[in-house]
Amino acid sequence: MNRVSRWMCGQAGTRSAPERTASSWRRAVTQALQGWVGRFVGAMREEIGGIDIRVLVLSQLLNMLPDESFQRIRLRLIRLQGYNVGDEVWLIGTPRIAGRDARRHLRIGRRSAFNVGVFLDASTDLIIGEDVALGHDVMVLTNTHELGPSTHRAGRLRAGPVHIGDGAWLGARSVVLPGVKVGAGAVVAAGAVVTADVPPDTLVAGIPALVKRALPVDERLRLPRRESAAGSAKRAATDR
Repeated sequence: MNRVSRWMCGQAGTRSAPERTASSWRRAVTQALQGWVGRFVGAMREEIGGIDIRVLVLSQLLNMLPDESFQRIRLRLIRLQGYNVGDEVWLIGTPRIAGRDARRHLRIGRRSAFNVGVFLDASTDLIIGEDVALGHDVMVLTNTHELGPSTHRAGRLRAGPVHIGDGAWLGARSVVLPGVKVGAGAVVAAGAVVTADVPPDTLVAGIPALVKRALPVDERLRLPRRESAAGSAKRAATDR
């Protein structure tokens, strides 16, 4: 290669200082973006790795339903998510259900009624019997923290199953804490915090909830159960 050719090749391979600076800047930005995107994708995989897309879509559909309407559709969508819900359950609003494996832990009996704003923590077994009524903004919790040292009072997690007996009534904004059993036919007054078992057919109120009085056990005082359309038609045919 003669001197002219070598000179031309040298000129073609030589870049000015601003060009070298711009090229270095582009490489640095590209590497930074690649690292950020990689970390973001990794974090997203960790966050959504355990999400069931079908359940996610059904949850969004449930959230779109207005309160005090579409009860049968709401019940159907909750069942499609895999929850064990009995027949003729009345859902005035969509309860918010939390807890790992909640579909395995939660069981709701027939003809129970849920008002607007109910929160159910099914971190472990949460059994709601038949004909139970839950008022506005009721919270039922199965998960809490043990008391830790002064440097971190919320210690390790501790779960405790909750059972709400048939016919019980939880008043508006009452709270049931983990490990509690609410007896059949009991009434929890509005705003009460239940920290211990509630005997059947009693009224409890306060923080913590204490027994205020026994309730009469009389079948004549029980409200008539809601009938399905099929049951109503069958009864009408029998009456004829």
